[in-house]
Amino acid sequence: MQPIPEILKERDLYLSGKIDAATIVNLVKEIMKIEATDTIVSEWFEREMKQAYTPEPIRLFIDSHGGNVYHTLGLYDVIRNCRTPIHTIALGLAASCAGVILVAGHKRFAQANSSLLIHSISALLTGKSEELKDDVEETLRLNETINGIFVERTQITVQQLHEKDKYKKDWWITAPEALKLGIVEEII
Repeated sequence: MQPIPEILKERDLYLSGKIDAATIVNLVKEIMKIEATDTIVSEWFEREMKQAYTPEPIRLFIDSHGGNVYHTLGLYDVIRNCRTPIHTIALGLAASCAGVILVAGHKRFAQANSSLLIHSISALLTGKSEELKDDVEETLRLNETINGIFVERTQITVQQLHEKDKYKKDWWITAPEALKLGIVEEII
């Protein structure tokens, strides 16, 4: 039997610090590389071994205060559409957009002392009044998109999110609370 190639072993990825284009492009490249390799291995197994290949999951460790919403949604879609399972793990802080990425995981975990933060999208807007109106509408649309993700992927209700938005509150969530809310499936 041949040794296992390194690319099949290295499945731990890390998201830390600010979520921006540079951070996301590197993660997307790594996820796609692993998924492409798993596809090739799976096809080989089916053709040569006459059996199915079940890839080990990618583990995405998250310790981030958040960042850009557009980049976050791009990574969210990549994770959700990845054929190789991706397990997301909160390592201390999954705040703002990092919480959205956490709930994208096919399985979701948090370390015991991790904290999560859910809040409304913030924006710094400048320009003419018509431009500002468009920007406000886009910000509200993005906020509804993020809220929809939490409602779909957790046990958080629309009412809970609207209360948070109504009172302009930051919603800090401990790991045990995240487990009760269905944000994570297990505390590790």
